[in-house]
Amino acid sequence: MKAALGRAPRLNPTTLVAWLAWLVVGAAEARAGTRWSATASGGFAFVSSRDGSDVPGGTNLGGWLSVLHAAAPNGSVGVEAGYFTLPALGAYAAVVGGPMGESRSVLSASGAVRWRSPGAIRVHLLGTFGYYDLTHRTKYGGVRPEAVEHEASPGFSLGIGLSGSGPLMPGFQLRWHEVLRPEPNRLDVVSLEAALHFN
Repeated sequence: MKAALGRAPRLNPTTLVAWLAWLVVGAAEARAGTRWSATASGGFAFVSSRDGSDVPGGTNLGGWLSVLHAAAPNGSVGVEAGYFTLPALGAYAAVVGGPMGESRSVLSASGAVRWRSPGAIRVHLLGTFGYYDLTHRTKYGGVRPEAVEHEASPGFSLGIGLSGSGPLMPGFQLRWHEVLRPEPNRLDVVSLEAALHFN
């Protein structure tokens, strides 16, 4: 399992920019017809720490962008890119040449499926599946360059939310993310997101 995850494609800034460029193109096309829709959301990501996990629990911030195309009367398929921060393991002692601190974050790129109800208030269900790239940065206070480690793992999310109907409407969403790392380090994240829907 670990070997398979090690061979998984790693998300990097170039990959993320390519995904975001695709999202921008899709958002522009959304203006030309009603079959395209886009969503920009941001909010809190609540990390649940399992026993033995190398990521402690905590509250962090995140943001997600998606572009979808209608595939059925109330269903759409598309892509999503996301980013959220993770808690650090803790403080480091001030030792010359040693680590001074750290930061952790996650980039995600996923396929997405969404179902929305008709009406003035639209309930939606969202499911995504893709890769989550966990980035761990260790800082050395200028003594030497920071060390950056990447870990790419498959993962999925399931969400439910509400929005209005119209060309630009606010909404919100509650979502559960599961990053499928080897046990006991699987990562559970619940996100509470405020959103803008471009329909």
